[in-house]
Amino acid sequence: MIERAHLRIIRALAENGSLTAAANALFLTQSALSHQIRYLEQKLEISLWQRDGRKLRLTQAGELMLQVAQQVLPVLEQTEQTLQAYSEGRAGILRLGVECHPCYEWLKKILADYLREMPQMDVDIVHQFQFSGMEGLLNHHIDLLVTPD
Repeated sequence: MIERAHLRIIRALAENGSLTAAANALFLTQSALSHQIRYLEQKLEISLWQRDGRKLRLTQAGELMLQVAQQVLPVLEQTEQTLQAYSEGRAGILRLGVECHPCYEWLKKILADYLREMPQMDVDIVHQFQFSGMEGLLNHHIDLLVTPD
């Protein structure tokens, strides 16, 4: 199985062109990086690199792996950032219960500022005629309640 670390190694080697520079970029020792390359090539049963003096060149299989790494790694990184935002409460849906009609004017301004600061959040306004505010909070129909009191 190809792991994320393998894709990062392939990308770093292609970007840096040498084992030493790639190892430094990945915060690995040169021997640890060499070991990982050998392990991956043995596992895949194909050579990904050719030595050209002190430089490394991608084989056709290595080029394919680099294309995969360039497509997959940004998706994984974005997914991790989004999941981190969810876990920190910076992404998701805020279900806002509103019990007072006059509150909407100032609420629009506050929510506009909030959404500018928290672009990964969505706000779902729940009108409280469906259930009482406290009932909505207790039953997890809403996350926050705005009342006239």
